[in-house]
Amino acid sequence: AEYGKQWYQRRVRGTSELAAAREAQLTAPSTKASTQLEVLRMEKEELERKAASLEKAKQHYKDSWTKALKELINVREKAQQEAKRRLLQEQTLMEHARLRYLGLEDNKVSKDTSIAPAAAAPPPPVVEKREEGKV
Repeated sequence: AEYGKQWYQRRVRGTSELAAAREAQLTAPSTKASTQLEVLRMEKEELERKAASLEKAKQHYKDSWTKALKELINVREKAQQEAKRRLLQEQTLMEHARLRYLGLEDNKVSKDTSIAPAAAAPPPPVVEKREEGKV
């Protein structure tokens, strides 16, 4: 029984010593420093994750803007090409109209010249002039 009593006392004393050692570790300066160090590491990791996330978002928006600007450039170029095509088409139509007008003017002038002598009075008869004194 004496052996059991000694064992129990050692056990209680060991448990209390262990609790005291744990308390000392928790309040020791090195434990506080390591705890602060761990907190700072966690904050650093969180900030790194946020920075990576922000960089990814930045790249996404940059890519989106680049794509939108390229699309805008393409739309402007297509609009400019369409405007040039319409202008060329209008110029072609105007040239055809000008040529038709000039053709009508030529036809009118040629008709006027061919109609004018026929519509005018007949030419006077040709009279030969005789020299005086000759019969």
